[in-house]
Amino acid sequence: MNYIQKEELFFKLDLGGKIKKLRMLKGISALALSKQVGLVPSQISKIENNSSKPSLDALFKICEALDVPVSVLFDDEKPEISVKIREIDKELSKLSEKQLDALLFLISSFTKQLPLN
Repeated sequence: MNYIQKEELFFKLDLGGKIKKLRMLKGISALALSKQVGLVPSQISKIENNSSKPSLDALFKICEALDVPVSVLFDDEKPEISVKIREIDKELSKLSEKQLDALLFLISSFTKQLPLN
């Protein structure tokens, strides 16, 4: 893969759009995010509009501020689904093995009965 192909792939990912959606899901303003990350608000705007690429350091700081792993930005899933999965995972870690077995049974019964659209 040459440099131009990598650049095209980077912009097809819509990192900026995902960052903006995650920021909004967290209820954080662009100004607050810029302060947490150490960037000026206009730079956050340029990143979210895909007119500027964040540095690797800024990308990690943005993800830290939004409490998501960097991998979420590169997933094919919608950001809001990734956030919900992380929230579910946090709650699952609080359950006992018996509770997890009961939950697994419940989830299995849903997926067997309902069409997955």
